[in-house]
Amino acid sequence: MKSKWKGRIGLPFKNEGASSMLQTSWISKAIPSQHASVVQIGSNDGKTRDPLYPLMKERIGWRGLFVEPVPYLLRRLRDNYMSLDSPERFRFYNGAVNDGSKGEFFYVDRHAKYVIPDLPEWYDQIGSFDRQHILNHLGGILAPFIKELELAGSTLQGLLDKFQIDHVDLLHIDTEGYDWVILSQLNLERYRPSVILFEYKHLNETDLNRAVAHVSDRYEIFRFKNDLFCLLRERHGLLNDDLRAFRKQYTFPV
Repeated sequence: MKSKWKGRIGLPFKNEGASSMLQTSWISKAIPSQHASVVQIGSNDGKTRDPLYPLMKERIGWRGLFVEPVPYLLRRLRDNYMSLDSPERFRFYNGAVNDGSKGEFFYVDRHAKYVIPDLPEWYDQIGSFDRQHILNHLGGILAPFIKELELAGSTLQGLLDKFQIDHVDLLHIDTEGYDWVILSQLNLERYRPSVILFEYKHLNETDLNRAVAHVSDRYEIFRFKNDLFCLLRERHGLLNDDLRAFRKQYTFPV
C-alpha cells in the first residue's frame, strides 16, 4: 500500500519557534486537573528541553514515573525532581523499555563537552540501542566518546505493573527512533492517556505509518516540530476556541 506520509518525514516544522514551552502550554490546557499520572520514557535530565518539568513543578498533585537508561543522566534527573515539593510523588527506573530482555545500549560520555565545548545541549540525549544512530549525528565527531552498557529491559506493561500504575493521563516517549516499538505495546483498551506525546523525527516511513495507525482511531494528532501530540478525542480539557486554534496551527497533515 502506498504510504500517505511519503515525503513528510523530516520536513522542518513551519514554525521554527515551536518548542517544549509550547508543548507545556498545550499539555496544561489538555490536562487541566491538579492531579494526574505521568509516565515519561527517555527522560534525560528531566529539565533540558523538557515539556513536563514545569508542570510537575507547578502542580504538586501530579505524580510521575521517569525512565532513563544512562546512569549519569539518571543522577541529574533524580536531583532535579527530588528538589521539588513533595518528591515522594516521583519514581525512577534505570533501564530500557523493550521486549523485556537485556540489551547493549550506547550513549555519549558526559566528558565530551569538555573536549568539544561547542556541542549542542542535546548531545547527551541521543543514546540508542544502535551505535550508528549516534554516529549519524554531528558528522560522527562523537565516535570517541561513545560508551556502551548492558541494560535491564522491561516491556511497557511490565514497567507499569512493576510500579503498580493502573491509570496514565500523559505518556511521553522520546527514545531516538525506538518510539514506535514502545508505543506499539500500549494497550489502548486498558490505558487511554488524555495525551500521548512521542518523537517521530527518527522513525522510518513504515514505523511512522504504524504509529499513526495505532492511535488515530481514538486520538486527534498534532505536530510540534519533531514530536506528535496525540489528543484523546473522548477526554481532554481543551475549550472549543482552544481546540480550533490548535487545529489551525498544529494539525498533522494526512
